[in-house]
Amino acid sequence: MAEQAELGTHRGGTIGALIRSARRQADLSQRELAGSLGVSQPTLAAWETGSKDPGAASLGRLAAHCGLRLAFVSQGGLLVEPMSEYGPRDGQGRRFPAHLDVEPLIGWPKHWGAGRRYDRPVPEVTFRSRALRDQVREEMGWSPDHPTVEALRSWAGDRQPRSGASAARPGPFRPAPECSCQPHCDPAGACVADCECGCDC
Repeated sequence: MAEQAELGTHRGGTIGALIRSARRQADLSQRELAGSLGVSQPTLAAWETGSKDPGAASLGRLAAHCGLRLAFVSQGGLLVEPMSEYGPRDGQGRRFPAHLDVEPLIGWPKHWGAGRRYDRPVPEVTFRSRALRDQVREEMGWSPDHPTVEALRSWAGDRQPRSGASAARPGPFRPAPECSCQPHCDPAGACVADCECGCDC
């Protein structure tokens, strides 16, 4: 059960211990929770002892039924939010690589060849290689998500050359700063005195 130990809490608990904690908070017996999830009571008991793995889908349903949700938390204690579903996609509808950064495609990159294929739509977005990504990140910082398509279109539209003008290479897309407001900051705009972020103030 090495995987169980790796997925444990900061108190050294296992997935089974988390399930027991969720059940305690929801004030449910094993039989009651198992019935709500559509599994047998022995199955739920096996999850709690670690002899069976509930799987991510079952664990998510269990958490939701107990009024909780699954989450990733950084080593610094910050909640890791999912990447947006509204990020840009390539011509086949696939997401761009999560570990790379995207930018609007303005002009036709020389390393792509002489020109685009006219039987295919013009791509709006491209992505930076790791080397270029690291160079830009060193100057601009890191963003936890890709910008939305609307943000990229707006950014690119402001930099399109006028008719007859040469297309200058645009600067890097500047994402909105990552919000690290403390949980007790007021989302309406009143940050607490010791909040270092202050993005909503």
